[in-house]
Amino acid sequence: MSGVKEDPGRGKVGMLGAALYGVSALFLPFVQFRPNRVLTGESFYLWQLGGAQGILLLLALLIPPIMLLLLSGNLRLARAACVLAALFMSLIALSLTARFLTRESEVARVSIGSGFWLSAAGVFLMITAQRALAWKRPAAKNLISLGALSIILLMLFLGAFDKLSVMREYFNRRETFLGQVGRHLMLASTSVGAATAFGVPMAFLLFERKRLKRTVFFLVNMGQTIPTLSLLGLLMVPLAYISSKSELLRNAGVSGVGFWPAWIALFIYALFPVLHNALAGLQMVDPAVTEAAASVGMTKKQVFYRVQIPLAIPLMIGGVRTALTQSMGNAVLAALIGGGGLGSLIFLGLAQSAPDLILLGTVPLVLLTFLTDALLGGLVKFLDKGETI
Repeated sequence: MSGVKEDPGRGKVGMLGAALYGVSALFLPFVQFRPNRVLTGESFYLWQLGGAQGILLLLALLIPPIMLLLLSGNLRLARAACVLAALFMSLIALSLTARFLTRESEVARVSIGSGFWLSAAGVFLMITAQRALAWKRPAAKNLISLGALSIILLMLFLGAFDKLSVMREYFNRRETFLGQVGRHLMLASTSVGAATAFGVPMAFLLFERKRLKRTVFFLVNMGQTIPTLSLLGLLMVPLAYISSKSELLRNAGVSGVGFWPAWIALFIYALFPVLHNALAGLQMVDPAVTEAAASVGMTKKQVFYRVQIPLAIPLMIGGVRTALTQSMGNAVLAALIGGGGLGSLIFLGLAQSAPDLILLGTVPLVLLTFLTDALLGGLVKFLDKGETI
């Protein structure tokens, strides 16, 4: 029996993706053309580009989703190839339209239009449905995602998108871009790492001394209730005063603006999910398990370290996962106080009314957030599977 018959709901997801992909390419502007970086743009549909060439390109774009809808669910490889072909054709269409519109001008800009973004959403739905319907083994399920990622990276490295405005913004800031990405990662990862190093032992302490729980969580919750910008403002004044009084802190770079106020704010926000999940993981261990461990001669300390902590680790990592995802987004605001990161590109784009510069900061942020979330999510699943086995 085919996967479509087994789960019609998931089959509808794939059909929705194919329909969204086709309708977006037909009826929505695929790109936006501007004579230069400053002037207002003009939207272009695929069928408007190059006469017959644009129509042929549009027809080629529509073939993969049509084939996907016609193919039987048993033809797994063929359906996967159609999904990857749809992704490839949408990227090729974007590349060719950008080159066509900028062929006569070096200062012209081509931005990505709503038609491409919704087509990309359709591809995502098709990939999701194909993973769910066609493949049974986890390794085989990931093969189609790996193929999609390989297509994107290969075209990127081959320069297929060099004529897009977002890539022009990247080339203009190539020397500082990687530095801002590294700064963003350092802000988010080190603050969450410090929150983990502090929060997990604190959870062990609260588990043994439950009278402290209410007081500690009251203080931690207070940090969560303060808006991010307000917290940054509250930290600037005391840090500026402390650094003015301490030469050691001043030499370490601590001041009222820059890296450290942003780092401390991210640490405060990351502490709650780490501490909460670590404590919840310890408390949710089935009492029958601890009683069974004690009945075989384990001491209370051995039960805690050899039974309760290993069982609580997946939930602890889930707290770190939540904190890191949250910190990746909050770190954008560090740019407002000179902390750097991808937020500096986003806010500069807002100030200059340059949407492609905003995109240059936003897309890496989204990709990094998804990547870190997927890695930690995979680790949690691996640990859960190990425990089940």
